[in-house]
Amino acid sequence: MKKYRTYSLMLLLFTQLSCQKSDIELTSNYETYVPSFTEKVQYKLQYGKWTYTIGTNLTLNKDATFDMTTCGNYIKGNWHIYADTLFLQYQDMSYRIDSLNYIKEWKDRLNTKHKIAYYLIKDKYLERGFIDAKNRYVLTKLVQVKTAENQ
Repeated sequence: MKKYRTYSLMLLLFTQLSCQKSDIELTSNYETYVPSFTEKVQYKLQYGKWTYTIGTNLTLNKDATFDMTTCGNYIKGNWHIYADTLFLQYQDMSYRIDSLNYIKEWKDRLNTKHKIAYYLIKDKYLERGFIDAKNRYVLTKLVQVKTAENQ
């Protein structure tokens, strides 16, 4: 009986270790997920003042680099996974409106030193939330883009 428990415990431990989220293959293209009306109502009740981002595209490359386009920026850097979280370490950032890249006041905002963004890995989504300057909860939810190579 004791032997059976030992084997069961070892099997359970092995199963738990082999199913960690860090084993998930994330290399792909992602785009902003737009919530449905029901989800908007749910988030409104859950967070009160809230908003969601649009226009974000993220490509996670196999060499652990990423390219991201937001509504205002181009961002490049490196990524890694720890537990259930995707970390994006910014290396280079520029504005989509090119002339802003040369104006000192705007250029100073592009400092990427120590800039890290993180996304929780939730089922088929990457999700990031934070409180903005207007005290609103901002939700960024990215979903994998279906392409010919990953279908």
